[in-house]
Amino acid sequence: MRGIPVIVALLATSGCGNEPGTKSNDAGTTRADTAVPGVAEPPFNVTVPELGRVHVKLAGPSVVDASDAWDLAFEGWDVYTNGGASGRGAGSAFGPHELFACAADAIDAPILRKDVTGGAFRDWYAYDSTSHALYSKHHVYGVRDGSRLWRVQILSYYGEVAGAPTSAVYRVRYADVTAGGAVVNVAGIDGTAGGPSAPSDSKSECLDLETGQKTRLTPAEARASSAWHLCFRRDAVSVNGELGGPRGVTAVDLDAALPTPSSDELARMTPESERARFDAVDAAKLRDPALVYRGDRIVSAFSDSWFQPTSPRSPKAACWVVVGSDGGSRYGVVFEQFSGATAASPGVVSMRVRRSIAPGG
Repeated sequence: MRGIPVIVALLATSGCGNEPGTKSNDAGTTRADTAVPGVAEPPFNVTVPELGRVHVKLAGPSVVDASDAWDLAFEGWDVYTNGGASGRGAGSAFGPHELFACAADAIDAPILRKDVTGGAFRDWYAYDSTSHALYSKHHVYGVRDGSRLWRVQILSYYGEVAGAPTSAVYRVRYADVTAGGAVVNVAGIDGTAGGPSAPSDSKSECLDLETGQKTRLTPAEARASSAWHLCFRRDAVSVNGELGGPRGVTAVDLDAALPTPSSDELARMTPESERARFDAVDAAKLRDPALVYRGDRIVSAFSDSWFQPTSPRSPKAACWVVVGSDGGSRYGVVFEQFSGATAASPGVVSMRVRRSIAPGG
């Protein structure tokens, strides 16, 4: 395949949708509002039921049984990979990536995410494809534990270990808004466990917002412990509630509706420049009845990110890197169109799949 020109598939459109980022050719079809670099193979259609799960093997691609070596599973508006919390395979994914990434023979994915339990903090960062770095969006989060409420902001993903710059060493700040508490800054939170070569039972640090104490726990220990509010493991930040743990902690992203900052905007953001946004959150704002607090659930690289939150919803114009259940096969996936979508399901999902010869980066 190397040296063969990549065929660019332009999405055919007629008519305009009512929402930005959406195009439609009838009342029940929405398409990505972008020309999509694609593959020679025709689009593959998956019918997603309103109840139940459908499994897809990307080699082909084809719909398969749950007992087979599937790579992606669709359940309502959720997409899962066959790895981590969702399956016994070694699958994972990365995205959203730039569309042009799917036109390359070797598709880069700086962080491959297995499905994990996660919640409000799952989109705390943005990836800069130029520097290959993760930058905090500096969103402000509400964290609730019984009658206690905290505002929390992630400041950095990078720190030092033994004098060397290291990723997954977090810096955060938080304050108890119900008790008029002072702002607490915590640096050096060790989330380095869980990397590709680390054992699955390696320990990372979890933080108790009430006491400020950090505790090192394996994922299994964290799910059974009430000694923490937030747990840090590579790029994932967990909440100790629902699937995350037994404490009943819930959280909400107050800035979830904000657009992802550009690379230049991310580079200009500092803990100082984003302090005013943090300070503006008080108890009244965190008690807004419109806010939906949740613990952790099963999330993947796709969760709430593979579609535009418009009405009607449309696919996000992006490339998704998917590692198959065998842990070695790598694919570029672009979702082009939803047909017959409802509140419970995207209906028929039209997608293009391109197998990568080798990992990039």
